[in-house]
Amino acid sequence: MDLAAFFTIGRDLAQALPETYNFWLVALSYAMASLASFTFLQFVGRIVELRGSVLRLAWLTAGAVTMGGGIWAMHFLAMLAYILPIPVSYDPLVTIASMVPAILAAGVALHVVARPVVTTVRLLIGGTLMGAGIGTMHYTGMAAMRLEALVRYDPALFGASVGAAVVLAIIALQVRFWVGKSGSKNSPAVQAMAGALILGLAVTAMHYIAMASTFCFSAPDPARAPSGLNPGMFATVVAIIAGLVLVMAIAAVIFDRRVRLEIAMRKEAMAKEQRASEQLLHARKLEAVGQLTGGIAHDFNNILSIITIKLEAVDDELPAESPLHRKIVSAQDAAKRGADLVARLMTFARRRQHTLAETDIGILLNSLSGLLSAAVPRTIQVGMSVPETLHTCVIDRSELDTALLNLVVNARDAMPSGGQIQVSACNRYLKAGDPLLPAGLRPGDWVEIAVRDSGTGMPPEIQARIFEPFFTTKGDGKGTGLGLAMVHGFTYQSGGFLTVDSALGKGTTFSLYLPATDRTLAAEDSRAQPVTAGTILNARAA
Repeated sequence: MDLAAFFTIGRDLAQALPETYNFWLVALSYAMASLASFTFLQFVGRIVELRGSVLRLAWLTAGAVTMGGGIWAMHFLAMLAYILPIPVSYDPLVTIASMVPAILAAGVALHVVARPVVTTVRLLIGGTLMGAGIGTMHYTGMAAMRLEALVRYDPALFGASVGAAVVLAIIALQVRFWVGKSGSKNSPAVQAMAGALILGLAVTAMHYIAMASTFCFSAPDPARAPSGLNPGMFATVVAIIAGLVLVMAIAAVIFDRRVRLEIAMRKEAMAKEQRASEQLLHARKLEAVGQLTGGIAHDFNNILSIITIKLEAVDDELPAESPLHRKIVSAQDAAKRGADLVARLMTFARRRQHTLAETDIGILLNSLSGLLSAAVPRTIQVGMSVPETLHTCVIDRSELDTALLNLVVNARDAMPSGGQIQVSACNRYLKAGDPLLPAGLRPGDWVEIAVRDSGTGMPPEIQARIFEPFFTTKGDGKGTGLGLAMVHGFTYQSGGFLTVDSALGKGTTFSLYLPATDRTLAAEDSRAQPVTAGTILNARAA
């Protein structure tokens, strides 16, 4: 092979034709390469997500065409910026055909690196293919030139141009995946910009290093005489194809954003559906437990009634001085405690009659401050935060008193070494679709009552069971396991719901949400049945 027919071997470089550049077109060529690179790297992430999907091939093809077309457009924009003192034209078939190696290289490289896990070997292969495709496209495009001159290349710069394309392409891919693993909140933006700028530099640097290796000598070359597209026609063709690449790149980015948004919305809808399903499952579980508990409590209450009646009858028949009176009184006290236990079970099972009345929640809470403070030792501080105006609610006041007292006592027991309890209330408006609002409950005005403590907190597995009757983490003789079950029963029957926010070492917050009085409904029927509600368990990460 005669290397002198291709390289500048044996030639005096001082005899080469002078050349200049239009630097506005130089800048535009780099912008085109960077835009195509940005789109190409966006396709990498999308194709990874579509692994195994029939759409993967379509996105792979679109990415290859966008990148290959961008490389082609960059090259010929730069050739328009390349000014020689002699006429230059371009062979149309070779000009168009030079796009093929760029598209093929971009497609294969995209296939290689668009994987969930990208190894170093894949990065090297992908970058090498991309760099080789850029170089092949360039020198094929140079072969499309028609001018009455001999075109020769400096061998050192020829090799450097391809080497620069390969190295910078590998670096661009490495940056794209390294930044993606950095964990920074800005990673996606940094990934897109840095990778695109470096890959765009790979395309541009290859071209201008290659052009630095190009020398045109004035000796006539009939085979390369101008006979193709004249400069005006050539510029029109390049502008049209560059415009198409630009439109394709912008359309791909916009479409990609929309796809990511149809996906985000679908995930959000699935998450809402899952939350609603979990709430329904939890509500049904408690409903089943409540039905069983209610049945047992009802039968047990009948037994207690018989025991109480019999004890009273025996007590009446005993002489006044009988020593058995004390034992009977003790047995009667035990029966009363059993009756109280049954009452709590009946409340949980929603089988106990409630005295409903429209209640000013602010006044009620302020009146409870003394009682709640008296229920805790001096090592625990109880704070109360109630705004001047709170909505009214239709509730059983005594049951709310007992519910709040139970929550404060539970908080007390979670702080054996002391701490703080904060009871607060506020008006809330929950709109339709609010993730906090359980399915089946009406949107509108609510009153939120929160009891926060600085205690030990609870892990998720404990939170999942805290409303079950008789479930307790306290020691023997220190709890019946019915306090929170009663709180749940009261809130449930009042048409409200509960949330629990807790984590080990971070304390616990119980929030009761009670529906505010609907003045229109209250005027029609103040004793309307409340809407059934569930319980939300919302555990923070420990």
